[in-house]
Amino acid sequence: MEPVSGTPAEELRTAPVLSAAESASLARLRDECLRTLAKHYLRVFVLLAIPALILTAASEGEALPVVAPAFVVLTGLLSAAVTEKSQAGERLRELDRYLRGEAPPPAYRPPAPARAADVAPAAARADRRDAEPAPPPLLLRTFYFLVAGWWLGFVWVHLAWLLDFFILGIPAGRAMVEQLPVVMTLSPARPSAPLRPARAPVPFPLAAVWYLTVGSWLSVVVTEFGYLLALLLVPRRAGMALLRSVPYVLTLRAR
Repeated sequence: MEPVSGTPAEELRTAPVLSAAESASLARLRDECLRTLAKHYLRVFVLLAIPALILTAASEGEALPVVAPAFVVLTGLLSAAVTEKSQAGERLRELDRYLRGEAPPPAYRPPAPARAADVAPAAARADRRDAEPAPPPLLLRTFYFLVAGWWLGFVWVHLAWLLDFFILGIPAGRAMVEQLPVVMTLSPARPSAPLRPARAPVPFPLAAVWYLTVGSWLSVVVTEFGYLLALLLVPRRAGMALLRSVPYVLTLRAR
């Protein structure tokens, strides 16, 4: 009598069922990592934008056809390198592997304000409001938006889409989208929605066909419409929601 062959352990991996407390803790971990990555990306953006503007001004605009693509490519490459090599990027990859059921949960101890929030939510929210720096005055933010924010936001959003388009840059693109309010209006970025357990991903062949035939151009439409809503300021939340959905529209797989 032949023994019944069992299913290998790796084939039994399923997405974990998250409790409310664990979901909140992992959401805080992701927000911390995304904020850290976004700070790195902003430094890269400014570091490359300054010489690009100087070269463009010195050449009276003649160097723009060379400077613009070089700026986009170098910014994308450096942002991808930051995502790959930084500790925050590694923590995000650990978190994604855990949500797919492929790795143990990442070790994480929330900071003191977050631990206090689990015990006394109202007091912790008040403490965070007091600790957060006040946004710049409305007049300054309006002036910044009219002079620089609207076109910097346009470049920022399309650079995030370019990173998403190359798939490996999706974490970087997601982090850049979260910081769009800061880039456009100097307003504090709102935290993203809490994490939900990962569902079964769309099969790779179907995702690849979607990416090649529909996702590549539909994601451009969603990006443009999301930026337009964010530009109008009043429906900015709807625009942010559309921009956050670009990785899913592109591949049907990215959360």
